[in-house]
Amino acid sequence: MNTPLDDGLEKIKEILLAEGEMELYLDVVAVTRRYFERERVDLEKKTLELQKRVKIHESMIFDNNAYWTREGDKRDGPFCYRCWHETSTLIRMNPCDDAGWCECLRCKSREQTES
Repeated sequence: MNTPLDDGLEKIKEILLAEGEMELYLDVVAVTRRYFERERVDLEKKTLELQKRVKIHESMIFDNNAYWTREGDKRDGPFCYRCWHETSTLIRMNPCDDAGWCECLRCKSREQTES
């Protein structure tokens, strides 16, 4: 099954070959290949990033006003819930006192993450 792109390239080929422009046709093919190679690389990068986000999302738990990630028995965090919901980025919260309060340096939210 031909796509509209295939049909268009075939028409370009017919026209250029009828005019004796084989070199120009080969240039069109080369440019088209480079374009699709870049598209393929970009899509692979996006796919890897999405797979990474899915893995992070699947490992996340919400506990004591913050997100934590879990890998096996290991728990990591706390991460800012506000930044996660706004930007889908894990931003580690920093402890700011002995009473279990933490602060996100990005959005400045403060949460008590320990009782």
